[in-house]
Amino acid sequence: ALKKHFQKGRIAIVTGANIGVGYETVVGLAQKDFKVIMACRNEQKAAKAKKKIQSLISISLSIKGDLLCKS
Repeated sequence: ALKKHFQKGRIAIVTGANIGVGYETVVGLAQKDFKVIMACRNEQKAAKAKKKIQSLISISLSIKGDLLCKS
């Protein structure tokens, strides 16, 4: 189990962060005070997921365009 006070300020990059396991991972890490970078294939879907997550918890998330894996 991740202890919140030991994880504060850590950085995590989560791939597939706009849906499914990736999305839930972002939520869990953000709740543990990680700085989360969402790496997604679709920037619009990533922005929608970011907004939804931010409405659930008051956090700051990053969407990094340079990490997008476009096919």
